[in-house]
Order: sequence, then structure tokens, then C-alpha cells
Amino acid sequence: MVISDYELPAGFTPNRVNLLVKLPPGFPDAAPDMFWVHPEVRAPNGAVPKATSPEPLLGKNWQRFSWHLVPGAWKPGVSELRDFLRCIYSRFLRLD
Repeated sequence: MVISDYELPAGFTPNRVNLLVKLPPGFPDAAPDMFWVHPEVRAPNGAVPKATSPEPLLGKNWQRFSWHLVPGAWKPGVSELRDFLRCIYSRFLRLD
């Protein structure tokens, strides 16, 4: 799933990207894992965020965030996509 024009927290360059989330078989009982942005982003300090790497998908080079939910964060039958999106936004707020 691609979310166009996803707004990042203040200070990131660019401030809007395409956000790619892969929904696993069994979703929403199975949790999504990792996420991708296009174009590549830089943190407010100008650095490439930690645990990222380029990955070709859908005919473009996406920036993959190798980032995972902590065990127990996803609750089958309760958690929804918007919960995962909040976690992604929180990942950016960590500014690393």
C-alpha cells in the first residue's frame, strides 16, 4: 500500500514523501513490518536516518527503514493500520 504525500515531522527533508507499507498475509491479525519512503529522507541534522538502505520496488529506489514493532505492540483483532501509521510517525520523531 502506498500513501502519497505523507507528511513527515518538522525538519525532515523532504517534508512530504510517498510511504510504502507492505501488508502481510493474514493482516490485520498479522502485524506489518518495516516501511519504505520515496524519495530518500534526511533527518533534521542532515544525516540519513539509522537502519535505512535503498531498495528497488515498484520501479523506484525506495529508502527502507529496517524497523520493527516491539513484541506485544501489535494486538491481533484490536490493532489497525492507523496504529501502525502512528508507530511510523513516532519512529521519525525519535530523530535518529
